Amino acid sequence: MRPGALFVGVALAVLGCAGGGIDRASFPDAPMAFVYRTETQAHERLEILERAEGRRSASRPGEMRARLEDVGQWFGLGNSPEQQQAALKGRLAFFDLRTDEIDVADFALPGARPLDWSPDHQKLLYVSAQGGSPQIYEWDRATRSARALTRGPAAHPSASYGPGGRIAYVEVRGGGRRATSRVWVTGPGGAAPRVLTPGPVDGAPAWSPDGKVLVYEVAPHLPSARLAAIDPDGGEPRLVARGRRPVFTPDGAWVVYSARVSGGWRLRRMRPDGSGKLAFGQGPGDAHTPSVSPDGRFVVYVHEEGKRQRLRVRGLDGSGDRPLLNHGDGHAPAWN
Repeated sequence: MRPGALFVGVALAVLGCAGGGIDRASFPDAPMAFVYRTETQAHERLEILERAEGRRSASRPGEMRARLEDVGQWFGLGNSPEQQQAALKGRLAFFDLRTDEIDVADFALPGARPLDWSPDHQKLLYVSAQGGSPQIYEWDRATRSARALTRGPAAHPSASYGPGGRIAYVEVRGGGRRATSRVWVTGPGGAAPRVLTPGPVDGAPAWSPDGKVLVYEVAPHLPSARLAAIDPDGGEPRLVARGRRPVFTPDGAWVVYSARVSGGWRLRRMRPDGSGKLAFGQGPGDAHTPSVSPDGRFVVYVHEEGKRQRLRVRGLDGSGDRPLLNHGDGHAPAWN
């Protein structure tokens, strides 16, 4: 299924069905949105980050800093000119995993990141800083147009669809380590937004398909980031897990997320109330930013090799694990 004439087709080779025991013919007929970087862009981004890291090490010798510990960097806002420059490497694109075709979106500027598909896969939320600060936009497949859903001066780096046209989104005020953020939710049809979570640093909301639960990150800038669940119509949040980047399966039965363990970041799943926690599958190294396929059978995630970001896929039942692209980087997958 091609997203439409707005996109420039780019044919790329993908590993065959021998990789990891998963045949690409088994993937659903629905495009995955992600940030695509060519090999050239990937190396340019790597050089920018290495130069920036070298300067930080020279100015603060011996200081230990985990990747993404800074609030602004975690939310994709950038805390230095180098980080902002690196974030512009890559384009929002659509990937048909069955036909190996990648279509680069011409409606989104470099640096835009996909966030979430509507339940009917006809609309896409994405974040772009084309107006100067990160804001949420919505692309409509039927009208082939995009519109801004949020505006500054506050930054809005993340969002999720709920039922009935409702949207949960993050609002960030301030910058760097002084930034504060909370999750807001709209009423039916996107009306009357109100603040939902207490903060001071909340992010990455994921709305259950039935609209009864919203899971989000608490203190995502810390290695001990946690996940909380809350009733979108009001109530007190409950901590349900340690981890990042929650996403619901299409049937709402599971929340898939990335959890930090002794060996690094690994994929786990749990029930929306935090019960039934289970690690599933095995892959090489850290696993971040999972996204579940529309049929609920597969999970695409970002595998980090140094500072390179590669896309991989495995079965939700833990079976198979394989890379998706032979070359280039992939980041911020949004499939369901």
